[in-house]
Amino acid sequence: MKKILSSFSMLFLFLLMLSFPAFAAEGDGALLYRAVHCEKDGTEYSCEGEYLRLDISGEGEICFNGEISPIQWRAEGDALYVVDAEGYELVAAYLSDGSVSGIYGGYSYVYVPESPDVSSETVPPADSTEESGEEDALCLAVLRAESCMENGTEYSCTGEYVVLNAGGSGMVVYDHCAYPISWDYDSETDALSFEDNAGNSFEGEMTEEGVFGRFHGYDYSFGYYDSAPIMRLMPERWGEGLPLLLDEAEILTAEQRKELSEKLEKIAEDYHCNVYIITMKDMSDYSESKSIETVSEELRVGYDLGCGADRDCLCLVLSMAQRDYDLCAFGEFAHRSFNDFGKEQLAKKFKEHFKEDDWYGGLKDYVEESGKYLKLSAEGKPVSIGTMPLTKLLGALISLLLGLLVSILAALWLRKKMISVSKESMAEQYLDMTGSEITHRSDRYTHTTENRVYDPPSSSGSSGSSSGSSRSSSGHSHSSGKF
Repeated sequence: MKKILSSFSMLFLFLLMLSFPAFAAEGDGALLYRAVHCEKDGTEYSCEGEYLRLDISGEGEICFNGEISPIQWRAEGDALYVVDAEGYELVAAYLSDGSVSGIYGGYSYVYVPESPDVSSETVPPADSTEESGEEDALCLAVLRAESCMENGTEYSCTGEYVVLNAGGSGMVVYDHCAYPISWDYDSETDALSFEDNAGNSFEGEMTEEGVFGRFHGYDYSFGYYDSAPIMRLMPERWGEGLPLLLDEAEILTAEQRKELSEKLEKIAEDYHCNVYIITMKDMSDYSESKSIETVSEELRVGYDLGCGADRDCLCLVLSMAQRDYDLCAFGEFAHRSFNDFGKEQLAKKFKEHFKEDDWYGGLKDYVEESGKYLKLSAEGKPVSIGTMPLTKLLGALISLLLGLLVSILAALWLRKKMISVSKESMAEQYLDMTGSEITHRSDRYTHTTENRVYDPPSSSGSSGSSSGSSRSSSGHSHSSGKF
């Protein structure tokens, strides 16, 4: 949210967007009101097609008597002030039901919020396999962490931020993990609070300068920003899902994308678990994090990827510049279908092709194997060591034994070349006495050197599950590496 807005305007806009689900998604965000009543001196006039649009930047437009004029607007408390390019004013009051009433051009108007139909840049609907049944998730504000303190000590908070969406949903990125949040704002006290899916809560105050509060035991200060880097990938779909195949890196032909997309849609239809392919030229264009696992979680949470109430999904995310990949699973059925062992085996399939830059071959195997994994899981037999074919188990066992034998032989050969030594108890026994005369000899203990390495527990650590998946505290499981 831009800093040019006054504190009153900012809070007013928050309240407006929380009061109803209908809004446009133009630029940084806009509210559209349709004129439903127009009268003058007791006579009612037609107002069909007339509207008022308020952009979050403080600008917008008004349609009056068939003509569209640019406007400037501001909010003070519950009052809305609008001035058009000709200097005509609309002084309106925000009503309790979300509508706006006021006088413009000598006519008394009533405007009600409505989904936009005047712009060609409205948000396209999400695919049927990606709908969650929730309200649109227009981003109202991005709060980026600018400082993090505990007992007077400052800690790094690079890459940590909060996204507040309309309807009370959002995301917090903390300690390399992304968490969905539900948030609330109290206009009377300027108090902002949110809670993530792991039960961690934030309590703070919203001011003109920023947001200040406490989270995970740390004192945070957040600044207002227009957007987060992850939104650049597909801003028009923020919070509404992504295509099952998003090839930003353009490593596939149009025919290949069409073929794989159809297979992914069939998988989602059959098993109610979305399988995604997301390729990027360079993940640093979309995140401050250097970890592709963090980027995967930002994508999964920010764009609300998944199917059904549990948001079951598996995402294969590729960053071509770093040659990094990540398999990220979310949701109980997805964790069971793609457990730790399963994700490792799945990665082996596509990595064989990726090493030769055979992107289509690797992704084709990924899609087909994912379908097989989901089928086995739906039948109650998720992929595990016990479900591997006997030939593969024997091959793995033989490889293990051969490796062990080679290691033992190498150790024995090195041992023969070593000279046996023993530790001496006196320092003088380590001296070369040739040509030296020692007049006084003594050994005196001075000190003992001890090296200690602090290994702090990770606040976003993993926890095992019955499905065989190690999950981060945000509920995601990963298998990542290089290709």
